[in-house]
Amino acid sequence: MNEISFIEVTTGELIQNVVALAKHIWCEHYTPLIGEAQVSYMLANIQSPEAIQNQITKRQYHYYLFQDKEGAFIGYLGFTLSGKDVFLSKIYLTLESRGHGYARDAMMFLEGIAGKQDHADCEQREPECDWCLRKDGFFESGFDCSGYREWLCDG
Repeated sequence: MNEISFIEVTTGELIQNVVALAKHIWCEHYTPLIGEAQVSYMLANIQSPEAIQNQITKRQYHYYLFQDKEGAFIGYLGFTLSGKDVFLSKIYLTLESRGHGYARDAMMFLEGIAGKQDHADCEQREPECDWCLRKDGFFESGFDCSGYREWLCDG
C-alpha cells in the first residue's frame, strides 16, 4: 500500500476540501467530455457543500478524502453501506495522482470497511455489484468502463 491516509469527511471544513477537489477534477476531466454547462450543473447539484452535507446527513453517505504523505488532499470517494455491502458512488483522483495505485488502495480500504466480503460472491451478484476487486485490479460488470481502466487500474 502507498503512503496515503483516508480522512473521513465529518466537518464543514473537510466538506469544503471535497468541493474544491470536485471542482478541480470535474473541470479538468469532464469539461472536454460533457461540456462546461453540464459540469457546472453537476458541481452545483451533486458536489456543492449543501448537496454533500445532505448526502452525509440524510442519505447515509460516507465521504473520505485521500491525503498523501505530504498532507495534500489528492482525491476523494463517496459510498453507502448496507450490511457488509458497500456501494461505491464516487471515486476521484487529481490528474497527477492517477497511476500510482491510490485507487487500488481505496478499494482495499473499502474492502476493510465491508468486512472483507468474498469477491467471488460479488461476481455471482453481478447486477447488484458495479465494481469488484481481483488480485490484479478491477473488472466492470454491466457497463463499459474501458476508458477509465488506465487511471483506475493503474494501467
